[in-house]
Amino acid sequence: MPNDASQPNPRLSTELIIHILRFTDPIAILAVRKCCREFYAATQVREVWLDALHGVCETHGVFKPTYPFEKMTRFELEHAATSPYRFVRSIEHREDNEESLIPYQSRVLQPRYDPTPGSTHFPVTLHLVPGGRFLFTGGIDDFCLWDLGFNSTSRTSTFMKHLPIARMESSVLQDIGPSADGKAVILATKSPSLSDDHKVKIYRVYPSNPEPGFELLGELDMGGLGQQLDPIKTVQISGEAVLIWSDWTFVIWNWQEERGCSWEISVDLGRGSKIYTCDRSVIASDASGRRLLYVWDIPQTREIRRSNQLLELGDIDETENQPKSVIPAPGYANNQIIAISGTPNWQRRGPAGEHLCLMLDEGSVKNLQLYSIRQCGTGDPFLPASCLVEAGRRPFAYNDMPYQFASGMTALHFCADRLLFCSSSERNSLVATTMAVPTRASQDDVPATSVDLTSIEMVLTNVSDQGIVVCPMSGRVVYYSSHALHFPVNDYVLPPLQDPERPL
Repeated sequence: MPNDASQPNPRLSTELIIHILRFTDPIAILAVRKCCREFYAATQVREVWLDALHGVCETHGVFKPTYPFEKMTRFELEHAATSPYRFVRSIEHREDNEESLIPYQSRVLQPRYDPTPGSTHFPVTLHLVPGGRFLFTGGIDDFCLWDLGFNSTSRTSTFMKHLPIARMESSVLQDIGPSADGKAVILATKSPSLSDDHKVKIYRVYPSNPEPGFELLGELDMGGLGQQLDPIKTVQISGEAVLIWSDWTFVIWNWQEERGCSWEISVDLGRGSKIYTCDRSVIASDASGRRLLYVWDIPQTREIRRSNQLLELGDIDETENQPKSVIPAPGYANNQIIAISGTPNWQRRGPAGEHLCLMLDEGSVKNLQLYSIRQCGTGDPFLPASCLVEAGRRPFAYNDMPYQFASGMTALHFCADRLLFCSSSERNSLVATTMAVPTRASQDDVPATSVDLTSIEMVLTNVSDQGIVVCPMSGRVVYYSSHALHFPVNDYVLPPLQDPERPL
């Protein structure tokens, strides 16, 4: 049939294909690349992968200043945008004869805060900013900011710096979170345990600045708690507010709006209680042997009226607040909640919602219990603002092998349509576990895949529960051993090969 110039051309223009691809995810872009020459050509356009990486950052809560977007080539953007999917795939689709996942690259960071001998920094906690480039380490009376670099074989990469790029003394790092504009990191700190005062301080830092510094945003004197040793148990960031837990008091402090509230804890949580704070609720485990979860609504905060220039605990109104729900941990009557892993505050407004995972010690075995946190929002005084819905259990052994989880869990990250966390095993190996994102309430076993991230010969010794951090979006895992006094920085995503746009 002869061509009729009056008939419309059924082929899409390259410009239209590019426009469509800029709204799709990296896996879809790779799939359409195989369709035809026109689609293949469209997937080679830099703007397509620039938008894809921005989308991955927003979906996964990645700290955007990790990447120098404007300097990255199409090849580098594609590598960064597909890294979360490749890390999950390496866990779930490894070869049958691979008992452990070996990093493509492993570097060692010595914890020194300056070049002089004896300037060793002894960290207690690690906090890895999503993106994997910036690491905060907290000691007993100081904390440091490190630049670990990314894409180490790329010419636009930032390479790992072997000394911290910023350090703060006389403060104990408690938690980190994103600033409202996503350009800075917010830090919550408390005074050292042997300090004469008990203060909570909020700082802001721009890690990608040439000379980053810590800017004080707010300071709260907790002296009203009394003079007991280290009365502040934990400080957690939730949005633009922090939860402060003392022995018998919860405090909510919004440093941005100068609002807050406090209430007396009417139950004995025990010193080993695990706390998780979300936007509307505080969830705490019972560490006194009753294997319970308590859920408090966060009360309406009130304007703070300062009595002095320095904000004090007495300036924050106290209110009556009882737990809205008490949930018994599933399983046997003698089990104990030994760890709680929840959605990190970088991802709580993401597409997967909020989830909570308990590690239960049931005597000879350890199980995982998964919950989905659902917002009720009814305003009914009898109903909690947040409900914990059972979303499944995970048997004690992983991968049908006789090895058990030991203790400690990283945050429960959303990555490439999976939930992912790291833990240690009973044979002192590092384990990564992926689970499907729950879509309904369930008491069934949760399909999951676990893999050792360290070889059998490489035994982890003296690694604390807070000494392991993972960034699934970049495939990077960092841990600290007080026995070895160094940080292994392990990358499990293959670094970019030779960039055709940057010939040697």
